[in-house]
Amino acid sequence: MNTSAHTVLRPSSSQQFLALVPALCGFLPKNSIVVVMFATDPHTRRQRSRGTFRVDLPKTHTPRECANMIDGLTTLLRRLDNVEAVAPVIYTDHRIADQPQSGVPWRGLWPSL
Repeated sequence: MNTSAHTVLRPSSSQQFLALVPALCGFLPKNSIVVVMFATDPHTRRQRSRGTFRVDLPKTHTPRECANMIDGLTTLLRRLDNVEAVAPVIYTDHRIADQPQSGVPWRGLWPSL
């Protein structure tokens, strides 16, 4: 059995990439931030995903709780070797219709990500 064979997926849009994230994780995340990590493949010189990790969203939207979570994420990412880029994806049960002021769930978190 050849364990070194990899399937290469090339999403051509943001929608296709977002649809692939649960497959990259191996599960459908809920109320989480999933970080997809990328690095350059030395053989092809193209960006490849290096894996994912998931972090629970804060229980509240307070600036302090969001800042603590971002600090934890950045500390972890700094410790990882060979990660050149990341794509954070937020999964939430909150609906746009339930966010009368901002219109987008967790909008205040995006600038920090």
